[in-house]
Amino acid sequence: MTKTIYLLRHAQTRCNVHSEIIGGRSSSVPLTETGTALARQAGDALRALDPYFDAIFCSTALRARETFQCLGLRHGEHYGSASFSEQLEELDQGEWTGLVRAEVYTPEMVRRLERENPFFTPPGGESQHDVEVRMTEFIRKEILTRPGDGTFLIVGHGNAFRCLLRGILDSDASVTYKIGIDNLSTIRLRHDTERGWSIDWINRSVTDGFFSGMVKNTGETGQCVR
Repeated sequence: MTKTIYLLRHAQTRCNVHSEIIGGRSSSVPLTETGTALARQAGDALRALDPYFDAIFCSTALRARETFQCLGLRHGEHYGSASFSEQLEELDQGEWTGLVRAEVYTPEMVRRLERENPFFTPPGGESQHDVEVRMTEFIRKEILTRPGDGTFLIVGHGNAFRCLLRGILDSDASVTYKIGIDNLSTIRLRHDTERGWSIDWINRSVTDGFFSGMVKNTGETGQCVR
């Protein structure tokens, strides 16, 4: 059995514009006007392709929910429907949230992060490992345990996706934040029951056209459903 999973990062927020500030989870931060406009444009392009998803999942953060609403996608025959979960939220930076990045990430702190990651935890926050575990567990429970093949979409966050990828790749923690994941970009993963995880791509624009022609096999020869 093979599960195909698309990870879609939310559109632009003010935290993305002001990258000198540590955004962290910031669950109540909305999209900017630019982010909203671009998400709606992406939604227009995607609906024209009419991709099929067996299920759509979305972080409970406002910016992820607004992105999903702007896209107007469907799973099965249902438009605008998704399952929302706090397990898909962004990495929590705890007491560092809202602080100036350069003041927190001093040379001494950077050396400490290099020594302790992926298990370093900001005060009151989460480690890379914590996020990897909750993301992996969510996917295992909600997607991998489903019978048969399937295609799924998760709307979420850059660092949460990076932590998931680090776990899948079993890479050094220093690589985590070197993975480029732009706003409204996608990652495509596959999980095969026998072979495990594979990664098709990272950081491709949501409007690249790769959703075109996605169909659900009904299990009957020669028949499919969009």
